[in-house]
Amino acid sequence: MKKIILIWVVLALTSGKLVSSNAPISTVGTIITNGTMAIVPITAINFTNIASCNLKLLYNPAIVAVSSVTTGPGLGGYLSTDLNVPGIISLGWATYPGVTLPGNPVIFNITFTKVAWGTSAIAWSDDGYSCIWSDGNFTELNDLPTSTYYLNGSVTFAGTLAAEFTAGNTTPPKNTTIQFTDLTTGGPSTWDWSFDRTSIAYVNGTNAHSQNPKVQFTDGGSYTVTLVVHNAISSDTKIKTGYIWAGTPGLWTGAVSSDWATADNWDDWRVPASTTDVVVSSDPSSWPVYTDLTLGVTCNSLTINGSSQVHVTGNFTINAGSSLNFTGNGNLKVDGNWTNAGSFNAGTGTVEFTGTGPASIISGGSPPVMNNFYNLKISKTGATLTIPPEITITVNRDLTINP
Repeated sequence: MKKIILIWVVLALTSGKLVSSNAPISTVGTIITNGTMAIVPITAINFTNIASCNLKLLYNPAIVAVSSVTTGPGLGGYLSTDLNVPGIISLGWATYPGVTLPGNPVIFNITFTKVAWGTSAIAWSDDGYSCIWSDGNFTELNDLPTSTYYLNGSVTFAGTLAAEFTAGNTTPPKNTTIQFTDLTTGGPSTWDWSFDRTSIAYVNGTNAHSQNPKVQFTDGGSYTVTLVVHNAISSDTKIKTGYIWAGTPGLWTGAVSSDWATADNWDDWRVPASTTDVVVSSDPSSWPVYTDLTLGVTCNSLTINGSSQVHVTGNFTINAGSSLNFTGNGNLKVDGNWTNAGSFNAGTGTVEFTGTGPASIISGGSPPVMNNFYNLKISKTGATLTIPPEITITVNRDLTINP
């Protein structure tokens, strides 16, 4: 038998009586609204000759706040509440003589106001003293097992959804973790993410139904992202076409051919633009070939790493503000003219003039920019390379002229 704690002294004096019949079955309502206020009823079955109660309920103060508790129609009596502790509703009620209400009447109404979109459970809390009913004879009523006599409810504040999201990086390198952040308004309760390609992986314990998933893109190129959200009253979809471009811009892979202008040969599946810094690294499937390559137009700069190779079948030009950089013993073959008005860092690389047509090293500025080659190789067949007198070149290592 529970020890009865009541707010009325006269009732407390009788708390030693034995348990008699069963307590009412008390049920908290379930309310869903798109407004900012909700009245949640507590109803009761078997409300026969009831004279007092002490009750305690818990809620989520991050979602809702309690503004008042009132008695239902026909209950009468005296009500005392304690709402001072966020997340806890404590109430005591008493009357004399006992009250009988037929059917499933509303005995209390709790008024909640929205703090944030979402759902708050409203759950009974019985520590042996906090959920007690007594009859008109001031006898405590049986309410065990607790789950049979006290049924929980909830309140949901759900607005009209407007799906939205963002990604921490929309041009990520492959196999790096990207955080997606849900920005949906209206209080979504479920999330369904999808991509138009299968080369993605959810990581760090997230999945397609996480609110803020973490994703890695295992292949380069464009990805369309779709987010579908639901709550208790609505749903919405946001599609961002080509939102993610995975891969490193300007990184040559040569995955399908040697053609510079084929998008699939680049790590991010995009042919470089005039602002892209291009890097050709060792061991691609094919080395890049381009006709007339102008740094500052075809791309911004060109870096030839290690022993990599690039073949320009026409003219090669370095515009002012752009640069050609060797980081190792790579090779640049040029069939046409060489013009340098920018920056040339020869490293330990080789510039080789090839092809069957005549070509020249042309001044790229005034005064002419000096060209400091590490290795200079002339391998033309039946043609000449002309170096005008106003052009100064240096060769730091080997000058090779093939017959």
